[in-house]
Amino acid sequence: MLEQQLHEVRLDCHQHALGPKVVNVCEHCGKAFEYNDYLIREVGKFKHHQAMHSLTCRVCGESFPHAAAKTFHQRTHNPDHVKCIKSGCPWVGTNQKALDLHVKLSHTSILCHLCGNKYACNKSLHLHLQIKHKVNG
Repeated sequence: MLEQQLHEVRLDCHQHALGPKVVNVCEHCGKAFEYNDYLIREVGKFKHHQAMHSLTCRVCGESFPHAAAKTFHQRTHNPDHVKCIKSGCPWVGTNQKALDLHVKLSHTSILCHLCGNKYACNKSLHLHLQIKHKVNG
């Protein structure tokens, strides 16, 4: 008896999985998703895609002007990410190496001794000196 019921459940699942596919079109970008609404994983892909268009943080509800800003902001809610040590800087990265690079490129500057222009790295300063001030070497 139990064998028969188990067989019927498997057959029902199989028939639903082979059933007609649903087509949903994203209202934001027009991308079409064709999936079997009986398969949770496939339904999840469409829902995830729609959520990516939302410009509101799912954790705190803050709104953003574009998806990249929202994605960047959502890192702040992850305790494993590192935040910039400079006050007022919203940057958040995935590890200490990324933070060190951010600080070096964004918060450290090298001054040109001839005109006072700021540069993020020595290579940029040397290029500036060669082009603007005709200094070689």
